Formats: sequence, C-alpha cells, structure tokens
Amino acid sequence: MPRHEIYLATEADPAGALDDLGALTASDWLWAGGLIAGALVAAFVTRRLVIRLATPQLAPFVAKLIARLAAALIFLLGFFYAMQQVGVSLTPLLGLVGLLGLALAFAFQDVLENFIAGIFLSARRPFTQGDEIGTAGHDGVVEDISLRELTMRTYDGELVYIPNAEVWRNAIVNRTARELRRTSLTVGVGYSSSLEQAGRLLTETLQGVEGVAADPPPQAFAYEFGDSSINFSLRFWHEAASAEKWLVRDRVMKATHGALGGAGIEIPFPQRVVTFTADGAELDGDGAHD
Repeated sequence: MPRHEIYLATEADPAGALDDLGALTASDWLWAGGLIAGALVAAFVTRRLVIRLATPQLAPFVAKLIARLAAALIFLLGFFYAMQQVGVSLTPLLGLVGLLGLALAFAFQDVLENFIAGIFLSARRPFTQGDEIGTAGHDGVVEDISLRELTMRTYDGELVYIPNAEVWRNAIVNRTARELRRTSLTVGVGYSSSLEQAGRLLTETLQGVEGVAADPPPQAFAYEFGDSSINFSLRFWHEAASAEKWLVRDRVMKATHGALGGAGIEIPFPQRVVTFTADGAELDGDGAHD
C-alpha cells in the first residue's frame, strides 16, 4: 500500500493505524527504530537535567515528577515523529487516548485535585519538612508531603494525613517560619499595689529569664481593671518551636511569682463578699438576696 494511502486510511479508520504498521518494510522499521531510540536517549538526558536543575528550587518529589513528565513528553514527540516519517498517522489514536483521559479525569477527580494542589503547594512552599504548622483544624510538625496528602505529626505524637486539596483551601499558619515568636501572659496585682513599681519589677524579671529574647525586648503593660486585680500583660519573644514556648512560659511564671512575692506585691485570687443581714438573709457582693 502506498504511503499516502496508509495516511488516509488511518485518518478514516482509527483501528487502521495498527493494521498499517504491518505494511511497513524492514528499512521503515529500522528508520523508525533509530528515531525512537534517539527519543529514548533524549528523554533520559532530559530527565537527569531537569532533576538537577529543579531539585534546589522544588520539593524532591515535584522535581522528579516534572522530570518524568518532561522525559515522557520528549519520548512521545519522538515516537510520533518516527511514525510520521514512515507514513503512519496516529491522530485517530490520539483522539481515543484523549477521550480515555477525560473519562479517567472525571472518575478520579479527587485524586487529580489533590495531585494538582500538591504541585501548587510545593511550588509555593509555605512550609517545609520539619516546620510546625496549623492548617485545616490540625496542628503539628510536617513529616512529609506527597502527590496526594500532607503527613503531619501532632504534638500528641499522632500522625494525621490531610489531603493536599484541604491544605490548599485553608489558611496555613507556619509557626517556625521565623526564628522567634511572641507569647503573652497575664498576671494580676492587687488594687493597692503601685503600678509603676509592679511594671518595673515585671519587666526586669522578664529580662532575666532564660530563653526570653533580648531583642525585641520583653514588655509588661497594665491593661485591664479586673474583678479582683489590675492585670498586666507580659509580652516576650522566644525561639519559635512549641516546646521552647512552653518551657520559657513556665520559667516566666515561676520567676514572676517569686519576684512579686519577694517584693510584697500581692497576686490576688478571685474573691466574693457575702454579707448577712440582721434577719439572717444572705446578700451577695452586689447586695442581692440569694
């Protein structure tokens, strides 16, 4: 069968593309095989090159994925070119492959959504392995991110697998993206206390606590008239890890309690005044009968 007849037959009949392969001569097969072999070599070189260039910029699995897609594209282009050179058109088969791909996309919509979200997350890089983050209602340390899901180890030691699409749709709080983060702690002093003295003492105490950063400096602000005390907000910076946060917070509470007690400044606790009238009725602090 002449070459032009093979081309027309495959355009009209998709199944004819396979039948027409049998009409190729030995020289056609050798020529096509050489082109396909060249495409394989080009695909291999492309894969290695893409991995080398993309790995410093992207997550390892994304770099490998892009490299494989690039290699597959090079090989397919080489294969189609080889077929065209020997007079076989694969256009009808491409149409069938496209329809099959569309059907698979609908069937595996969730998988495809998570796959694309994983690529976006790796390209954007809002977090890396080992970061402490909060997202989609979960908090913990990033263990791994794959094509489908984010693996997180919670602070209780449990593993949580969150679909990439859920992570992409929700806010992401990266608690260890910076070296320091701030913690606030409330402490109350009695209404009879000198606020100037208390504020000065609290600030000096914070400055001497191990783990509290010197820059930005710690601060103590009187900010609220409470039911039983005037409350100070202690604000101090420390290393970003959650374990360090609780350790420094513990030191601050112990140091603050000791400093205020040593200076004779009362840390009042909630109190309720109960008054009994002459007839024995009980009144609460607001003067109402109980």
